[in-house]
Amino acid sequence: MTRISSMDYHNKAVNQAYVAFLEHIEPLVLEFYGSRIKEQAALVKSYRLLYKKLPDAGTSIDDLLTHVDQQHEFRKKLLALLDKHQNEFSASAYGDLVFHLKASFNKWLQAQPETIEVREPYKKYLLGVLRNPFLYPHAAFLNVRYEAKVFWRHLRNSIRKVFRKKPLDPVVYRTRQVPFQALLSDYFHQRYLLSSHQPTTDLLSKSSRLLIQLWKVDEKLDAYNQAILQNEKVSELDTEAISETMETILHGQKEAMKSFEKELSELGLACFKDIDDQFPLVDTLYVPLSRYKKETVAKNAHKADGLTAHLLDGWSRSYKALLDDWALDVEITLLYFSVFDAFHDLQVKIDRHIETDLSPSFQSIEKFLSDSRQRIEACGTTKKSIREMLIKERSESSRQLIDKSIASLVEKLTICFTTDFDKLLNKTNTLVDKVSEKRVYIKAGRYDESVTEAEVEQISPSELLHFEALPRFKEVVEQIKQFTDKQLEDARAMILGMSTVWDFSLESTLLMLDEPQGSPEKAVHGAMEGADRAIEHLKEARNALGHIRETIHSDFHQGIIRFNVDIQRLKNTENIFELNLKIARIKALEKSRQLRQKGIQMVKNLIPVVVHTGKGLYIDLLRIVKDIKARAGFVENQKYVTFELSEFINETQEVLKKLPFVYQRLFQLTPTDESRFFVNREKELGELKQSLVNWKKDRFISVALIGDKGSGVTSLLNYFLANNEVDLRIDRQTLNEKLNTEQQYLDFFSALFEQPAFESNQAIIEYLNNSSESRLVILENLHHFYLKKVNGFDNLQRLFELMSNTMKKVLWVGAITKHVWSYLDKTIQISNYFTNEVFISSLSPEALEEIITRRNKISGFRLHFIPEAEVLDSKAFRALSEPEKQPFLRKNLFKKLSLLSFGNISLAQLYWLRLTRGVKDNTINIGYIKEIDFSFIKELSAAELFVMQAIILHDGLILEDFARVMDKTEAASKNVLVPMLEKGLLIRPRQKYNINPIIFNPVVSYLQSRNFLG
Repeated sequence: MTRISSMDYHNKAVNQAYVAFLEHIEPLVLEFYGSRIKEQAALVKSYRLLYKKLPDAGTSIDDLLTHVDQQHEFRKKLLALLDKHQNEFSASAYGDLVFHLKASFNKWLQAQPETIEVREPYKKYLLGVLRNPFLYPHAAFLNVRYEAKVFWRHLRNSIRKVFRKKPLDPVVYRTRQVPFQALLSDYFHQRYLLSSHQPTTDLLSKSSRLLIQLWKVDEKLDAYNQAILQNEKVSELDTEAISETMETILHGQKEAMKSFEKELSELGLACFKDIDDQFPLVDTLYVPLSRYKKETVAKNAHKADGLTAHLLDGWSRSYKALLDDWALDVEITLLYFSVFDAFHDLQVKIDRHIETDLSPSFQSIEKFLSDSRQRIEACGTTKKSIREMLIKERSESSRQLIDKSIASLVEKLTICFTTDFDKLLNKTNTLVDKVSEKRVYIKAGRYDESVTEAEVEQISPSELLHFEALPRFKEVVEQIKQFTDKQLEDARAMILGMSTVWDFSLESTLLMLDEPQGSPEKAVHGAMEGADRAIEHLKEARNALGHIRETIHSDFHQGIIRFNVDIQRLKNTENIFELNLKIARIKALEKSRQLRQKGIQMVKNLIPVVVHTGKGLYIDLLRIVKDIKARAGFVENQKYVTFELSEFINETQEVLKKLPFVYQRLFQLTPTDESRFFVNREKELGELKQSLVNWKKDRFISVALIGDKGSGVTSLLNYFLANNEVDLRIDRQTLNEKLNTEQQYLDFFSALFEQPAFESNQAIIEYLNNSSESRLVILENLHHFYLKKVNGFDNLQRLFELMSNTMKKVLWVGAITKHVWSYLDKTIQISNYFTNEVFISSLSPEALEEIITRRNKISGFRLHFIPEAEVLDSKAFRALSEPEKQPFLRKNLFKKLSLLSFGNISLAQLYWLRLTRGVKDNTINIGYIKEIDFSFIKELSAAELFVMQAIILHDGLILEDFARVMDKTEAASKNVLVPMLEKGLLIRPRQKYNINPIIFNPVVSYLQSRNFLG
């Protein structure tokens, strides 16, 4: 269309209105959209500038870390650029045009005349032009009236002509009132504004598509960088094509704006041409005034404004969503680069620490051991020269190796990089928390359309990351952290174990020289073997550090890649929709799970009650059936302990003799006072310490240590005395035989206090109270002060009198078995004489494993567990890999060991020694445990049960004391005891008869069930 000038319009008022329109309305629209297009062009130019500043863009990457830093900075600036552009757009979105346009339009409209009065010659109505047939009569009437007026005027002029008067104007005129403002408003809204929707849509759609094109360029660059970081093969970027694309985008934006300007100008011209055409028809039957009533025009204007606002708001939502979706992609990539950067820093730090700090320390220790080995090997062949060299090497080892080199290395292994994993996680958490809480997107990427509010989807990137990607990454980091901590712990343990192995080997070699069979050659050979085992431990510790590096380089790197894959899924809007559904479903399931848990807990609380009742009824039923069978004569054959069980103790001692000398020393069944063997007795030790503290505050304190034989009572006392500053005189004695008479009682304390014979208990009391020094008196096997017979408690009563009258000067500590304690508490209320009761609890399976493992580590020998045939044939065992089989066998063995030993360390060590199957190449083979059938205990006779009761309540009895307790002759007593000894029910390592430790706990349990024991 050829642009019409202002003079082309027939009506002057229309010409003037159009000129004002060109000055106030059209420039406003063009400037508004032009500003938005310029802002988008500025975004494209800024991106192009950032891209050009990338040194390695499109070239091969040599320095990965530098590349990551560059891309991290690029993404950071791009995100800031997008956020800035989005904020600028939000400050003046497309919808703002309606507000500004309405204000300018009203100002322009008010400058125009409200109504224009037009006087013009009357023109007849053409019925064919009228659209409403109902107006035909009215139009015909007006036409007839017009013809009548014309006829009358012609007739009148004819008469005036006869009288030679001036003729009147024969033209018939009419006057129209044109509501000009209403006309302009109606055409502006109905014709111009609504018709501008299509050019606007074309402009905004094309500009969005151009921006999406830039987004795709950015995605290509991101994909290229991702491939580089994941060591994938990737072709070089076509940088020229990328630059050309950005130039094309900028050119496209200019062309789109030019096209829009042209269409908008043509639309304005056409609109005012229509107004000019409409002007002559207003206030006629063709266009009645009712069409331009204020209410009607205002309603139409409001509707047009609403439709325009709806359209532009839809485009604002679309454009904001486009920027938000792109910004989300940039945020995700920025997060990955940040985490990758943190991971790389950690990797470099660990590598540097191992290479520069730890490796030289390992080399120094290995050199020391190798040199020491060579010196021992060349020290001579006489016991004297070997002894001198061993003493010198042990002293040098303690001074140089243990106190300096090993202490320094262990300290480095303790403080190194374990906290760095937490820092990495904290940093990752912080980075994820910085990710936007809210982003919007449109499904299927329809960013080149105007969209409704319902079509815009909202997501929380931070919540989505916290839901799946971050927990998975945390799990990987936590696993690697635990693995690293375990490797470091193992390395420290191996280093400390290595020092102990070396020191223990030297000590054992020195002791071997004092043995009759300890030749110089054997001593040197033993020391050299100890050095080899120590070096082997050192190498294993160093290998543990190597495993850390390998895991971080492989598993951790894979974890980073997996984290990237998880977070990259958020770039796909379909994945986001699925994740949102998944989160909603999980939240719903969590609520139902909580309700289900409450129900399950109620059932769990009820089950023990039902089971306990059922067991009681079952046991009662078994007893009834047993009684009926016994009366009917159907009694099963009695089961007795096997010969293997009866010889268990002797065979264990024989096994011990075949083991290396170092192992024999470590697993001797004697109490220890070495801190390296002290495990899991912190609670009991604390109670002893507190008792000492309270006694020093002038409180009346006496302590009873109550525990089974072999539970570690003596070791606990040894450790307590060795590791606490007890500024008291210590008198300690372990009773090994019964004190039956008063004289034996007095002689015992005379020997204990190294004094002349006491004549009475009062003399002992006076001696202790008049003594110038306070003292700690420890009496182990307190039960040897009594015999379960008439007048058999006299010495125990004397002891209680002694304790009660000397508590100000003496802290009394007595050790007693728990079954004797229970019996004496029921008979003579022994607990009244002791203010503090320290019960020695059974050791947990973990504690037993730690004690045995710790002793074995000191020996320097590795363990190899031999599976039994049943395990070898099991599917579960065959499904395991070779590295998994040994931990599986170890776990099963210690589980059974704990069950059979009932938490008793001495019994556990007996079983352990019995399981050894020989030594080969610094490795001890450990066999499997054969389960023992203890059901024969239920078939023991009442006489045998009474014997066992008496022995348990005295912690063993010699023949004479047993005869006194049972009120039998020694011959009769022997006839009872010897058969039980031969059956394996009893053992007699020296003079005392005692319960076989293998069946001790099952016997006690059965006696308690039969009310023989409390």
